[in-house]
Amino acid sequence: AAAGGGAGAGARIRVDGALEAAAGQADAEVVTALSRQLSKGSFNRMHVIGQFNNGFILTRLRERQPSGALSSDLFIIDQHAASEKANFERLSSKTCKKKKKKK
Repeated sequence: AAAGGGAGAGARIRVDGALEAAAGQADAEVVTALSRQLSKGSFNRMHVIGQFNNGFILTRLRERQPSGALSSDLFIIDQHAASEKANFERLSSKTCKKKKKKK
């Protein structure tokens, strides 16, 4: 999965390229599953399973879908990229940008 959108609370996460690959298939269920978007709040509800290869975090997210079905999905999170994203957002929220005055 790759991060998409800005750093605000409405930022969404989506699987890059997966939707396009699935669109060639006739299976609407696959297209629906791959077009699913996660909010930042989804990460707070993830259960950490463990670490893989000293650089990836394995997590599981169980959520009730709009259809009423309970989904249980496995996510592999790049630990370095997640740390960099968190640091960027933390520093961006604390930094005041000043406009240059024209002379």
